[in-house]
Amino acid sequence: MLRASPLFPLDHGHHTCVFYRTDDELLEFLVPYFAEGLRKGEYCFGAQKPHIRERLFTGLRWFGIDTKEYIRRGAFDIHTDEEVYFSHNKFDPGAMIDMLLCAMDEALAKGFTALRSAGELTWAISSPDMWAQVLDYEARVDQCFPGRAMTGICQYNAAACSSGDFDAVVERHYSHVCDTSPGSSHTHITVRNEDHWADVIADQSAPNPNFYYVVQPRHTAEPVGWGIAPTFEFATENAQRIVTGDHKRS
Repeated sequence: MLRASPLFPLDHGHHTCVFYRTDDELLEFLVPYFAEGLRKGEYCFGAQKPHIRERLFTGLRWFGIDTKEYIRRGAFDIHTDEEVYFSHNKFDPGAMIDMLLCAMDEALAKGFTALRSAGELTWAISSPDMWAQVLDYEARVDQCFPGRAMTGICQYNAAACSSGDFDAVVERHYSHVCDTSPGSSHTHITVRNEDHWADVIADQSAPNPNFYYVVQPRHTAEPVGWGIAPTFEFATENAQRIVTGDHKRS
């Protein structure tokens, strides 16, 4: 079910990965993600498979967003993954970082409030050499995003990821999103919080869901706090208080 606004709003400086199993699951995240950016006056850029690109436009139009007008104004720029990652016939992590930073600077100079991006990266997993380069790229992105007017997500088809691939991607992102199980309406995001993870779970089919959160150290399975919040923002704020010790468990 498509939502008019993101279930998990992302702030500037956040670098997030999304693990999806079907195109519908991916679009349930992408459509409200880009809709929010366009409404906030951000420059929205993407590297998507051609059929996802077309379905993204359709989903945005369903919410009354005039994609042609945003494209005409230079606010919405969605290319194929091939065009973005292999524009010079090879994948270059350093050049990709430079491209993102230049895109942000140009967007701000033109009056946009930030850069918002989303890119498909599953294509790299089947090639060990390419995968090593993409992991290097992900680590660099995670270092350069904080403190800047940019928000980005990286997309991976969960079926293509081994447990090792999953762990490697997660370690290189501020947060990661995935559905709790096939057929479930519940989705969760895990946010890195100093030396802890905060898991936040919500029912995406509910108009105004509760947000359940659990906080645990990154390298153990023993929770140190949990609770329920009416919004994602309150859930993450409470999770931070648990980490700093300024919170009473709900």
